[in-house]
Amino acid sequence: EIDKISKACQIVKEALEMVEEWVQPGITTLELDNKAENLIRSRGAEPGFKGLYGYPATICVSIDDEVVHGLPSNRELQEGEILSVDVGSLMEGYYGDHADDLIIEQDDAVVLIDETSLQFLGGAKIDYVEDLMAAAFRIDNPNASSACGCGTSFAI
Repeated sequence: EIDKISKACQIVKEALEMVEEWVQPGITTLELDNKAENLIRSRGAEPGFKGLYGYPATICVSIDDEVVHGLPSNRELQEGEILSVDVGSLMEGYYGDHADDLIIEQDDAVVLIDETSLQFLGGAKIDYVEDLMAAAFRIDNPNASSACGCGTSFAI
């Protein structure tokens, strides 16, 4: 089971790295969604979010102060915006899921948020797999909503 989870997480890691490479002013989040779907399927996996509770896309995206789990669209990214990207993959019955926040810059996207920024969870205990960028984690916080998923918002 751990090997299967690792495969799914590795695909998510590759998809996020690919998105980071493509993010630049002028690209649309729909273009990023298509690229992520192609990569995930080329690795023999299925997009983890697409079709889940009727969600129509491969990635979840939010720009600046938009609520999490937004839909990709034809809106072009602008320099200086903050883009949140959430990617999931389903491989051999197991999910990988991870998100990154990026600042849109002309030459490269800059990873903005790392695991230390998860302090907003208010004392949550985070369990993660250190050797994978796409970490699987459990939230141990009675104030955190367990109903978080594609198309829903996360509440503390």
